[in-house]
Amino acid sequence: MRLRRVRAAVRAASAALAALWGCAAAGGFDLWEDIAFDGPEGTEFLVLTPRPDAVELIDGYGDRFGSYRLEQEVLRVRDRHDQEVGFVRPAAGEPGLELRALPDGALRFRIALEPDGDLVLENGAGTTLAKLKHRDDGYKLEGPQGDALGRVKLRTGKLSLRGADGKERLSTRHAMPPEAVACFAFEQLPLELQGACALAVLHWQAAAGATPSP
Repeated sequence: MRLRRVRAAVRAASAALAALWGCAAAGGFDLWEDIAFDGPEGTEFLVLTPRPDAVELIDGYGDRFGSYRLEQEVLRVRDRHDQEVGFVRPAAGEPGLELRALPDGALRFRIALEPDGDLVLENGAGTTLAKLKHRDDGYKLEGPQGDALGRVKLRTGKLSLRGADGKERLSTRHAMPPEAVACFAFEQLPLELQGACALAVLHWQAAAGATPSP
């Protein structure tokens, strides 16, 4: 508990210093406070935390799994070894996101938003890897053949990601759209790309004037 309090104090100090310096919010994102995700035991599991020059994805032990900067409306992704591995941007000509690799910019994954509100994860060849079926209380996660894999559930004050067995895997009380939490359901993506997609949803939905869920 003491270590968690120390880390929280350091994050708060970093955000305060960035505000005093008058620089852009972390890495170009309008994010001034931690977005914490709890694990199955209710302990801190993952955190998107703002730094003066980036947003970082940190686990409950303080280890960094990814960092993100926004440059000219392209979200650049670095892995846990601080190597730039790709970028995320809005899909060309259709609602959704593209995840592209470096150095050639080849399409690795696409998250498409369908007219009925469903989300579809495809690989670079256009093969469906997973689907998120829109429901009134969040999303139902399905495999490419329609097999049930889990749920993203919205309840008052809490968003949770649950497995096929109904057990909670991840949750947050931060006000954010369920689509952002749903990004952590795509196990085909490395963790740094799951975090990148969640941050991309937060950024571009806010830019479009969408209202985050309570």
